[in-house]
Amino acid sequence: MISSVHAILHACLQQCPAEEREQLLGFLKLPERQIVATTQTQGNPLESQESVSKLLERIHSSWFSPFLRTLSERGIGLFLNVLSAEKAHLIASEILYASDKQKEIHLSPAGKTFLQTTLVQYLTSDIDDLLPAECLPPSPLNELLEMPTSAVHDIADLLGVRDLAVEISQVIDKGKFKKIHESLTSQQQAYLRGVTHEPVIFTPMGLAHWTEDQEKLQALVQERGLNRLAKALYGQNSSLVWYVLHRLDVKRALVVSNLSKPLDHQRAHEALVEQVAALIQTSAAGPA
Repeated sequence: MISSVHAILHACLQQCPAEEREQLLGFLKLPERQIVATTQTQGNPLESQESVSKLLERIHSSWFSPFLRTLSERGIGLFLNVLSAEKAHLIASEILYASDKQKEIHLSPAGKTFLQTTLVQYLTSDIDDLLPAECLPPSPLNELLEMPTSAVHDIADLLGVRDLAVEISQVIDKGKFKKIHESLTSQQQAYLRGVTHEPVIFTPMGLAHWTEDQEKLQALVQERGLNRLAKALYGQNSSLVWYVLHRLDVKRALVVSNLSKPLDHQRAHEALVEQVAALIQTSAAGPA
């Protein structure tokens, strides 16, 4: 498995003359030599712009709350003080902390870095070697890291519309058919019209038993979308999976983590990756 050290060593070698490269590789044990020589990354880790503050900005606010709730009011204020104003406000609202108290807190640059690093250590305790974004192996899903959380949530919800598309064609009742459409957002309705064929079929959603509760339908669509995202993420680099899970809120991330299992057919997995990648490109392009 690729590690951040492998990625950095590979990047160094790429900047060395060929004869020097062979000499340097000779200092590594054979298994390590093979990994370093064949490592691919999406960017140059030697030019990494990743920092603890940037990493913290990648993480959804809901991940910070469990840790901060264990602290005193002053402790909470200190940690919120090292985050962006927007993220600190979101977290303060979630844990019912009076954010105006932060104005009384002053930290040196070194103190700020110390607290940011402490947060990163807490948040990354579940992964052995989190690769910087530039060190990730190439993947069409890497772009999820640069998207705002709301856009990633939208992608998951649109993926769930594909399950709806499979079943809605079997709805005979015109009244129910209309109610289903009315329960969708305009973005979901537009995406539904574009789904003419769905190659990956999961168990039925049970629209025949739907009681016309719009919130329940949206919850079902969301769950189905998270399932597709989870299956697409299965087998991806563990750091990429970590990043994506932490772009989501904790509740959604737990669903994705639990549903991230292999499919029986590799082509089905590839199709799901393609569906996510297509939505990433559509989101990047913006509204037509």
